[in-house]
Amino acid sequence: MSTEIKLASAPVEKALEELKTSIQGFEVSFAEMKGDNSLEMVDKLEEMKKIFEELVTSYQTLLLDYAQATVQAVENLKETDESVATSIHQK
Repeated sequence: MSTEIKLASAPVEKALEELKTSIQGFEVSFAEMKGDNSLEMVDKLEEMKKIFEELVTSYQTLLLDYAQATVQAVENLKETDESVATSIHQK
């Protein structure tokens, strides 16, 4: 059994790029509901539309933040791996 831990960052980075592309492709807005109709239902739909758009925008931001944190974690793992490898080879 090997004690070596191997970090394959390329698949992680590829998956994160695909995630970012997918997130940016989210359709956030709906068509405007125009007209002189001021029924309560139309008002409720407009309110729901606004809440939905805010929710999706927040979700996109959260996913992008997590993707960036993952990229940083992978970079930190690479640096740690290189540091440990250098330390081992110097002994």
